[in-house]
Amino acid sequence: MNVPELEVVRDYRLAKSKKKIIPILGQTYGCGRKKIEAILERHGMYTPKPKIPRTPGKPWSPEEDRLLLQLAQEGLTREELASHFPGRTVEAISTRMTKMGIKKRPTGGQDRERRKG
Repeated sequence: MNVPELEVVRDYRLAKSKKKIIPILGQTYGCGRKKIEAILERHGMYTPKPKIPRTPGKPWSPEEDRLLLQLAQEGLTREELASHFPGRTVEAISTRMTKMGIKKRPTGGQDRERRKG
C-alpha cells in the first residue's frame, strides 16, 4: 500500500502529542507503526529511541553485590543505583536488594526530600 508521506508528515507536525500520534497515523493511513516511523525518520522528524542492552538472567557477581550494598547504604535511590549497573533495570536492582535483605528506599524525589529534611 502506498502511504502519502507528505500527509503523514503534515499530520505529525500538527499533532499536539507526538507520542500518541504515531499509532493513530498508522490506523488512519492503514499501515503499521514501523512504516510511519520510517516515513518520519526519512523526513528528519523522528529518531528511534536507542535500545538499552539488557542482561536477562545474568548472575550477579560478588563485586556487584558489594557495590550494590555500599551504594544502597549511602542512600542512593533505586534509579540512581541502576545507573551504576549498565544493563540492569530498576526492577532488577529492586529484586536483588530484596534477595540480599537490603531495605528499599522510596524512588525518585521522595527519597531526596527525606534525606534533606
